[in-house]
Amino acid sequence: LVAAALVGVATLMVLLGAGRLAEGLDFLGNQKARGLQVETVAATPYLLARAFGASGIRVGHEYGAYQVLGPGVSAAVVATGVAGLAVIAAYVALAWRRPGDLGLALGGLLAVLVTARVLSPQYLIWVLGVAAVELSTSGSRQRRTALLLVLAAGLTQWLYPPWYDPLLRGDLLPALLLTLRNAVLVAAAVVALRQGMTRPVETK
Repeated sequence: LVAAALVGVATLMVLLGAGRLAEGLDFLGNQKARGLQVETVAATPYLLARAFGASGIRVGHEYGAYQVLGPGVSAAVVATGVAGLAVIAAYVALAWRRPGDLGLALGGLLAVLVTARVLSPQYLIWVLGVAAVELSTSGSRQRRTALLLVLAAGLTQWLYPPWYDPLLRGDLLPALLLTLRNAVLVAAAVVALRQGMTRPVETK
């Protein structure tokens, strides 16, 4: 923590000295302005509707990612933001009673992913790492979650990059594949949270 803080302060001082502090913090504004990335759970209904011929839904490239554009997307972005804050608040409340519970942490991380407005393929690598650490602990109850995550990773690899361009074009098969992948992720989040919340609280 100390090393990270020192690096952060040093970086800010260099940016300040170069007169480029505002540029260095641009990423904060960019993240706030980002829309609904095509891979997210919330974007899935729009991509399915588009694949089945709905009008007014399109895909645009902004902030280095492909995002869904069209009627109702702004409301969906707000909804994902509210849902994400609610998930984080709920996780903090639960984690306060279960400090160090990796199973609950895995469930909380998955809940954040499935409610987020950004869900890039590399996110699954990060969550698989958390699952691997959780499985290495004694008394792990997240084996089904891990299996679902492996399945989701396989579906993601099938989708990205081979079928990504057809997904952006509005083809049906990649939209169905994305729907299946996201359904598996939601199932993994539900299983992980259920296992994490039903685990007895350890008392000293």
